[in-house]
Amino acid sequence: MSTTAGYQAPGTGTQKARLALLFLLVALAIIVPFLFWGEAITVAVQAFLQQAAARPMLAALVLAGLLAVDIIAPIPSSLIGTACGVVLGFGVGTLVGFTGLTISCVAGYALGRLCRTPATRLAGDAQMRRLEQAQARWGVWLLAALRPVPVLAEASVLFAGLTRQPLAQAAPVLLLANLGVAAVYAAIGAWASHINAFLPACLGAILLPGVGLWLTQRRHE
Repeated sequence: MSTTAGYQAPGTGTQKARLALLFLLVALAIIVPFLFWGEAITVAVQAFLQQAAARPMLAALVLAGLLAVDIIAPIPSSLIGTACGVVLGFGVGTLVGFTGLTISCVAGYALGRLCRTPATRLAGDAQMRRLEQAQARWGVWLLAALRPVPVLAEASVLFAGLTRQPLAQAAPVLLLANLGVAAVYAAIGAWASHINAFLPACLGAILLPGVGLWLTQRRHE
């Protein structure tokens, strides 16, 4: 009988635990603010929206700003995206939503890159390399698929920065996904606010980047 069966290299279990801790810390950094302040912020946003229609320029700035800080603050992005359509209409609402979501992505990606060194110290070089390999394989599609998903949307952008996913890969996908999400939420806000926006937003986030990547591949064939 081989004595190597079930053998685990020294430190492997510890490295995996450290990587799991990194994931946990990122998740907690996003979830904990929601637990403490999410409900209060939602109530405040709803109160603001009741007065927003009378001051559309101010409303546009506030709504875009709220989406922009979503990466670090407990902002109900689906509510804000839908409000863009309710208050500003489909066209302007889409533009405002897209702008706010994109600023949030830029901030999240930059924050991830800034945290690269402490994250590597926590998880270890070997686990960080594995994370980079997984990101290189699945990261582009995860960025698109997770854009409408609370917590995971922010986490995917942070990990794109942590693993230094090339901007040439991440930026087009995020831009198209943000456009799809913003358009769907704005459309529902403008024309059908009673419809559940999650599934259409997911489809919008995936279809636009999918078509873009397919066209890019066809051009290089």
